[in-house]
Amino acid sequence: MFIKNKYGEIRSGWVLLLSFTLFVIVQMAASFIIHLVLSSAIHHDEEPGSYFINPFVEALNANFFFDSLSYVLMIGSLFVLFRLIYKRPIRQMGFYADKWNFQFLFGSIFGVILFTVNVLILLFTGTAYISDVNAAGVLQSSFWTGMIFFILAGLSEEQLARGFMMTAMKTTRNKWVIILVPTVLFTLLHSLNPGLSIFSVVNLLLAGILFAYLFIKTGRLWASIGFHFSWNFVQGFIFGIPVSGVFVPDSALISTVLTGPVWLTGGVFGIEGGAVCTLVLLLGLLFVHFCVKAPGNPEKFWSIEGDLPLIRGEA
Repeated sequence: MFIKNKYGEIRSGWVLLLSFTLFVIVQMAASFIIHLVLSSAIHHDEEPGSYFINPFVEALNANFFFDSLSYVLMIGSLFVLFRLIYKRPIRQMGFYADKWNFQFLFGSIFGVILFTVNVLILLFTGTAYISDVNAAGVLQSSFWTGMIFFILAGLSEEQLARGFMMTAMKTTRNKWVIILVPTVLFTLLHSLNPGLSIFSVVNLLLAGILFAYLFIKTGRLWASIGFHFSWNFVQGFIFGIPVSGVFVPDSALISTVLTGPVWLTGGVFGIEGGAVCTLVLLLGLLFVHFCVKAPGNPEKFWSIEGDLPLIRGEA
């Protein structure tokens, strides 16, 4: 009974521990691969102590490549881990193909609108201003590689925190545990980011609940992935605002300067660290509660009340 519960299912705590161990291993593996790539790209000149690095490979040394590789490895590894533990189709994590494009588009548009509301509130209250507009930024390769990066980030983090962890937590038969434990762990993953504050923690928790609610209401992960991707991409590459304190692109289309008090604007953490974002996320939750309803029956795909990982037949 230490490993399995009374229903013969592997206890969710062990599954979450496995997923976090996998996360650490993937980070180490990606770091090792990057080290090998860079080592092979360094060419020493005849003069002792001098060397140069292939410019293309030097560009890959940015966090973009390291993190993108980590996300790709994590996505593949979680699919394998889910199959090994539960022996169920990976679509039961929320990756049903039915109407995936509509759901992803909806989530993306929702994320764009909601984040833009943040910026508009700050602009109209005089706590932020636009210092520059760089329309040519859309022609830079970093703009498009940034889009790919944030798609991978949204996919990986939603697969881990919602698709994998929420599905694993179903064995507890407690809907609040299913929602809140992955949300808290999602918040902890960002706890070392620069500029973290009380509002940052509150907003990360609210964002996690919003993603989980979208997952439950639609029965699939695609809307959550779309929202996660577009919120981060618009924040960094459209408005030039720090993304959770760790990312500010050089090729943003708009340079937004936050001038108000940190508790309101978020400061170096970005808008996600301020009270305005708290208000906007609460509005987003209300919208999901009253207005979001997936076509058909969401419980046919992923239900918080049933379809436990082990005891049901394949969908």
